[in-house]
Amino acid sequence: MYGIHTKKPTFHQAWADINLQALKGQPEHISSNAHYFNCLMEIENPHLEDVNMGSIGYTKSKFRNLMTLYWDDQNCKEFIARLHHYKNVDSDGKKYVVATVLDFKKRMNRTGACLQYISVGKSPTRGWIVQVRTRASEIAQRLYADMVFVHIFLRKLCDYMEIDYEDMHVYWSIDAAYQSVIGVNLWMAMCLSEGQIIKLMEQEPKTKWQKTIQSRYRRNFDLKNERKVYNYAIQQRATFNFDRILRDETEQVDMEELYEMLPSFQLDDEVYQDLFGKKGGGR
Repeated sequence: MYGIHTKKPTFHQAWADINLQALKGQPEHISSNAHYFNCLMEIENPHLEDVNMGSIGYTKSKFRNLMTLYWDDQNCKEFIARLHHYKNVDSDGKKYVVATVLDFKKRMNRTGACLQYISVGKSPTRGWIVQVRTRASEIAQRLYADMVFVHIFLRKLCDYMEIDYEDMHVYWSIDAAYQSVIGVNLWMAMCLSEGQIIKLMEQEPKTKWQKTIQSRYRRNFDLKNERKVYNYAIQQRATFNFDRILRDETEQVDMEELYEMLPSFQLDDEVYQDLFGKKGGGR
């Protein structure tokens, strides 16, 4: 059983729905966040570009930061070598490609990296199947930024490997998803009008989590009454972006620039020979 399961046409719509379900549902654990385990997003048309770093208040520097966190050149070379072989060399490549995995960079911290891997394979009946696995993620801001990263990654991969992006279907699993009491306000600013937010926050909360959200909203995001101002940067930035998103004052990031920032894919002959040039396979 999934903690949250959504099936939507695009990245943005899947993101919007997983947050809506988190707000309305019964979390498995509540702290300053609402926690759900074993969540799945199915994205039917990931090629449709409806996510942008600027929409949630980020700049292109966030994308650069994600590349630093996730990108591993050697892992990418092995991924491209395998995908090239099973798509272009193997006799079944036109109709079937075994799932090929790109592992993202590991982090030596208390919990480890959030985005773990992307797996790409081709089904004879369902087309290209993309599996994305996230260990844990805050689902308003951080997940949204990861979606931009994955969208650009898949677009660039399709261009290099001559894969029809429209033929891809994404299954994105999140082991532990949590909705932040701060981040949910940015989701509301992106998905609801000012009037809808006011109406929602004036309703009697139906769950403990909704009561927690309402309390934080009234302190720091209230659209009708005076807000309490905190000194710490995370809250100040969130309140600032909440207002900018509602007023449609966020600056959109050039997605073509992000596309160019992502390292180019290239088949490394030495890596390919190491994997496939020896009898019985490589190492």
